[in-house]
Amino acid sequence: HGGTISQSPADGLGSQSAGQPGNIYSICPHGHSTNTFSIPAFASPGRTASSSTRANVTLQWVEDCCHRMMKPGRHADPSVCPAFTPLPFKLPLPNADKCVVCVSGFTGMDRKRIQVLLSLVGAKACERLSKINTTMLVSLKPEGPKYDSAVQWRVPIVTVDWLYKSVVEGKLENPEQGT
Repeated sequence: HGGTISQSPADGLGSQSAGQPGNIYSICPHGHSTNTFSIPAFASPGRTASSSTRANVTLQWVEDCCHRMMKPGRHADPSVCPAFTPLPFKLPLPNADKCVVCVSGFTGMDRKRIQVLLSLVGAKACERLSKINTTMLVSLKPEGPKYDSAVQWRVPIVTVDWLYKSVVEGKLENPEQGT
């Protein structure tokens, strides 16, 4: 999809022509400080270091980009999902293993993003909502069979924004406070 892989700064950067701005991405693992993977400032021939945008991203971002690039105009912004950039703390998150999370209303790559993020932080994603085991429901809309059951069973219901905010803060908070 137009990208190149460079082994070192001397190899040149990306597929942009000399003098043209481009994006530079470093693929990094999760659970490390983003400062660990900072790219030193340098310039390729005919291009200044300031003409490029630099970002640390994860393999989840690369996968999402590849999927969305098949559809014209669909480029994944690394800031869209916490799974797309290295999280600056050790994983799994404390007490995340006690979270059993069901997802409702999301499909395709959007659903996969949430499931991958839950797995990364140590929570368990489940397909079936359970009155006994499910600790929260991430719901796209306040409607549907899972939503209705969660309300009836008093399973906390949260938005994906709440989930993302909790992960970025390094903890899965009490869902009662975040709904």
